[in-house]
Amino acid sequence: AISDITEACGHARAQAVLSGVPSALRFRLEDRTMDIISVNPPSQDQTNSSSQVEAEPPATPPAKAIVSPFKAQLSDQLAIEMLDVNFQEKKDDEVAQVRFFPNGTSDEFTIVLQWPDYQMYRKITLDIITGQPDVEVIR
Repeated sequence: AISDITEACGHARAQAVLSGVPSALRFRLEDRTMDIISVNPPSQDQTNSSSQVEAEPPATPPAKAIVSPFKAQLSDQLAIEMLDVNFQEKKDDEVAQVRFFPNGTSDEFTIVLQWPDYQMYRKITLDIITGQPDVEVIR
């Protein structure tokens, strides 16, 4: 599970950087699956609040999004104690998405996993500046 999550973060980050289009690691909590999707960036209308500002076309259009074949499923025996995205609890939501951006940054993300037979927890967090995961053992 730890490998799957850290690998998924790496794939989502690489997809965003290489394609120039934001991507997301999507957790479908009902069936405990993960996959990677492309995320539409905000349109010029959403980013410019003033109607007097003319939207300039981008100097170079972003590359076509890469579709990642990455999919994984977390074991039913694994307890998700915490799943936060941007400091909001998402473990009870149907879907949680962690975005990765073309500049290598990411949303804030923390997930804490526990195996019921053990008193050890694993905490995975993302460095929002680099989008790189860090794994910590909590006893």
